Amino acid sequence: MKTPTGRRKHIHEYNERILAVRCRQNIDFISIELLRERACSIVPKGGYDYIVSGSGDEWTLRQNASAFNDWQIYPRVLTDLDNPQTATELLGIPVSMPIMAACPAAQGLAHAGGEKQTAKGIAAAGTIMCESTYSSYTVGEICKAAPGAPNFFNLYAARDWKINAELLKMAVDAGCKAIIWLLMLLLSSTGRRMSSIILYFRCPCPIWKLSAHQVRISVWQR
Repeated sequence: MKTPTGRRKHIHEYNERILAVRCRQNIDFISIELLRERACSIVPKGGYDYIVSGSGDEWTLRQNASAFNDWQIYPRVLTDLDNPQTATELLGIPVSMPIMAACPAAQGLAHAGGEKQTAKGIAAAGTIMCESTYSSYTVGEICKAAPGAPNFFNLYAARDWKINAELLKMAVDAGCKAIIWLLMLLLSSTGRRMSSIILYFRCPCPIWKLSAHQVRISVWQR
């Protein structure tokens, strides 16, 4: 089946716009909300909506945000601590803070450099980059973007165990320090994002191929 003309035009226009997003100027990071507003003005609408939205009426998204906001950090006072430090370690890996980068898929939706640019930023911050099975670049390309920086690999287990073994080997060969294993019980039925349906959005950025099988992984092409 040929790709509809309207969709081909949409993909071409998206790619043209995202290729233009190459750090034209630095973005001051003050808060998540201000960063979200800035991203909305830069990232093409289809990609931005996919990144920030949830499935259906977004009930689960709201519940997750509410549950996260229930956690509080209580300051300790009068502890005779003049110079507090955030540095710690995870699995024996020293990090500058008890925070690591999550592994959202297809970061090429937000920037032409995708996960490679994220890896550089995370390395500069002194913490750990976690890479998705559905990245815009291979695990090897991402690790090479920030030589020596610690990386984890997030494996979405496929039904074909040969593919799983190949992915694990690629991660090990690239130097990943740990594997985050997820059994995606719901992957056979991906979420229905209202904005994606309205815009007839399909992921226009490449999702790296499994080298031996030449299978293009994409949860958007169902």
